[in-house]
Amino acid sequence: MIGLMLLLAASQPGTLGCIDPRSVLSRRAEGADTIIFDMLGGRQYRNRLRAACPGLEQAGDASTLAIEQKGAMLCQGDFVRVIRAGNAGVTCILGRFEELPKKAVK
Repeated sequence: MIGLMLLLAASQPGTLGCIDPRSVLSRRAEGADTIIFDMLGGRQYRNRLRAACPGLEQAGDASTLAIEQKGAMLCQGDFVRVIRAGNAGVTCILGRFEELPKKAVK
């Protein structure tokens, strides 16, 4: 398992396969195929979904994004849904996590 994780990490420099969901402060949609995760300590990760997710660009806040993780970590291959009244939403699949540069503090 560890060997597979190292192989995946080496395949896309600058990206992670998983993040710790306990460190996620908030998440927000950015377009139809991207979610930004704000983390403790000021880090941010961009996750480009494997494909466009119908309704994601209209997701107003994190309460409308349901993340279904398969284990203790939030990983590529886990599912996300855009929840609307009376509609469970389409299942979309998370990609790899790319750490964004920290914003300059003024």
